[in-house]
Amino acid sequence: MSPEKIPTRTRLALAQKLRFLRFTRGWSQEVLAELAGLHRTYISQIERGQVSAAPVHPAPAALVLPWTSCQRG
Repeated sequence: MSPEKIPTRTRLALAQKLRFLRFTRGWSQEVLAELAGLHRTYISQIERGQVSAAPVHPAPAALVLPWTSCQRG
């Protein structure tokens, strides 16, 4: 699925979870960006739900999201 076809609700849910877990780990956007090999502004866009990390760059989610936290529960 291309990024532009990912439902807004899904992008926003991932954005919220990514930001929450980044804060939980005490990481800045700069730290996460460095670990993921991405630019800080891209991390910011992901966290605002402007772009989706899932199909294009799974690295940010993979670094901080255990699979179980991505599942509905």
